[in-house]
Amino acid sequence: MRIGDVENFIKTRKSEEIEASPRVEEKLKERKLLIKDIKQIVLNNKMLGIVNQGGDVYKIWFEYTREHDFNVIIRIKGAKCYIVTAFPCEMERRVRHEKTRREKG
Repeated sequence: MRIGDVENFIKTRKSEEIEASPRVEEKLKERKLLIKDIKQIVLNNKMLGIVNQGGDVYKIWFEYTREHDFNVIIRIKGAKCYIVTAFPCEMERRVRHEKTRREKG
């Protein structure tokens, strides 16, 4: 799936079409993250970037707070999205990476 198609696909999902295995949910709880909150981020927050991690797995950055982005790794299968993992990340890390790419480019 092309990156542009992934963005459209994700944004047209309903909450019940985004799932996580019990093991993933347990790992997220250890990070004090709830699956319902991650679904809200995926469905409502602005996407900042998408990278194909191989095959049907994508890393997606979402707006989160002033200092943090929210990273979600998603596997797409059929009409559903499966959360592989999710975590907040310092925004400066993404901005620094983008600046380095522009300087090299």
